[in-house]
Amino acid sequence: MNDTMVSIIRTYVPIAVGFVLTWIGDALDIIIPDGADQQLIMGLTAVITAVYYGLVRMLERKWPWFGIFLGARAQPEYTKKT
Repeated sequence: MNDTMVSIIRTYVPIAVGFVLTWIGDALDIIIPDGADQQLIMGLTAVITAVYYGLVRMLERKWPWFGIFLGARAQPEYTKKT
């Protein structure tokens, strides 16, 4: 798989996870109170996504196999074109 595809996967998987976790929290009435504004829901989704991504990246530095939780274990390698 080329580096562009790896970077796209590793970007969109955390976004999907943040969305799903927020949706589950809403369905279970755990995270989002009734009558919450859409802005609050979008903000919570962004925060959950950022926390998930940051946590997985930190764990991936110690244990590289954690990269699977970003959709791909491989990290893109950016090289300077000459």
